[in-house]
Amino acid sequence: MVFKNHGSAVHNGQDCSSGYEFSENLLKNIAIQVKSSNFRKGKDWKAVMGGLPILISIDDEVFLRGVLSGEEKLNKDDVVIADVKLIQPIEQNKIVNNYRAVNVIEHKKSSQICTF
Repeated sequence: MVFKNHGSAVHNGQDCSSGYEFSENLLKNIAIQVKSSNFRKGKDWKAVMGGLPILISIDDEVFLRGVLSGEEKLNKDDVVIADVKLIQPIEQNKIVNNYRAVNVIEHKKSSQICTF
């Protein structure tokens, strides 16, 4: 578990209302279903992970370049298998989840996904 202080917030019984990174973990080989992509700098993508809607940033520059160049065709409901960094800062006295896809391992077209 990682504890980092960003700004005035501190831990050990003191106010942790903002800027306090409580935890950071790397999740390996996670399936992310893309619902909408956003290529504006600093904007997250809408996706589904484990049945839950999430916002995720895509930090894999090679994958992003492939999508932007047209080499990699990305559509709604496609799935990417990626290593995902889960960062849990404390914001306004609540632990929140921030997701960052740091390495896209595989891209599966929605037509390739098996449904039962």
